[in-house]
Amino acid sequence: MAEEEPKEETEETSLPEADSVSITKSFSTGFRLLIIAIALTSVLYTLAATGIGNLIWSGAAGGNLVKQEGKVIGSKMIGQKFTSEKYFQPRPSSKGYDGMDSGSANLAPTNDRIAERAKSILNDLHEEGIEPEEVPVSFVTESGSSLDPHIRPASAYLQVPRVSRITGISEDRLMELINIKTEGKFLGLYGQKRVNLLSLNLKVEKILRSKSNE
Repeated sequence: MAEEEPKEETEETSLPEADSVSITKSFSTGFRLLIIAIALTSVLYTLAATGIGNLIWSGAAGGNLVKQEGKVIGSKMIGQKFTSEKYFQPRPSSKGYDGMDSGSANLAPTNDRIAERAKSILNDLHEEGIEPEEVPVSFVTESGSSLDPHIRPASAYLQVPRVSRITGISEDRLMELINIKTEGKFLGLYGQKRVNLLSLNLKVEKILRSKSNE
């Protein structure tokens, strides 16, 4: 009996071209890597950095906000104007101590606006018996950010007579407060001695409150 000849396949299987497979696979792999990279660098890293920052430096991470009776009254990192003369006053600010608008006016020392501002501050101090040569330059000029929360100890000392006269706190006690609140140079080498104004004025406020309760 004769063997049947194998039947020829009438349907051909169509396979994708090699280049098409390579491009599709590369695109899929690249897209997945992009998603992973975004998750790692934009989400997980941010959450980790924020979590560690809040854990170790909770105050600084939150802006070093200062609260009194549950209300935020300022920040140790941003200067502010104190309207009452019973408080120590800060350096001038062309930005109104606006934390959203850092940066000084960047005007030259010969600019009329700068000169008039310095003259006004010096005149006010002169009425208190303080001569211009006694005033530190930093007290009549703003910082680079215009937000400096500190003043030099010398700038605090020259305000002692006024604060003492208005509050009734002795000059010796105010001088002691300034010395306690004076921060030294970083590692004893960098920066200048300085006094955080908000911290100092809170001490003044605390003394006034204790006197009123006596």
